[in-house]
Amino acid sequence: MTYCVIFDKRVLKDFDLLPVGECDRIHDVLLAIADDPRSAGCQKMRGFVDVYRIRMGSYRLVYQIMETDKIVRVFRVGHRKDVYRNL
Repeated sequence: MTYCVIFDKRVLKDFDLLPVGECDRIHDVLLAIADDPRSAGCQKMRGFVDVYRIRMGSYRLVYQIMETDKIVRVFRVGHRKDVYRNL
């Protein structure tokens, strides 16, 4: 079952700051999340409800799964040193 992937405005700005090679890799991960948001490699974040992260080398993708609406909302995409600030 596929999910609809939506992005916060902040994520679109985050994509502009990423290297081109990382954008391609993140695009592949986003396609995989649309098919199965709880795939191998994702970890649930402590202290949040239905918020997960995926590690891609030095970069992270942080997202929330809204199961009732079949929506995956992407919060942040970025380097691991910056991505967890101000969640």
